[in-house]
Amino acid sequence: MASVSVFISKHQTDWDRCCLCQTEKKDENLKLPPPDSKGKDGYTNITKNVPQFNAMNRLPLILDPRRVDEGGGIETTLRKRQAQYHQSCRLMFNNTKLDMARKDLLQQLMHFGKCHRNLEDKAWK
Repeated sequence: MASVSVFISKHQTDWDRCCLCQTEKKDENLKLPPPDSKGKDGYTNITKNVPQFNAMNRLPLILDPRRVDEGGGIETTLRKRQAQYHQSCRLMFNNTKLDMARKDLLQQLMHFGKCHRNLEDKAWK
């Protein structure tokens, strides 16, 4: 029974810490997202990008997306909890980093495809 409670606690978020890294950084304060002119904010970006990083297996830090979703979706949970984050952590999930992760994954898949074709060609010779 103790192993179950340990498993559950690893998937719980301490909302007094950075919602992304769950650590304390002495040189960086936690922030709430400021709204931008288009009605979007840091929560919107995190909500959109975290699942995409996760789907590519390219999360820039150890994060189980289920930890920041209490059933109503990531954005709803972050807003309800008034989740704070380190700016440096949020920047790891920005659109530029997401695009870089996509390109890296594509290059790896293309390389794998070339290697696989070379092995098939050698096998048939």
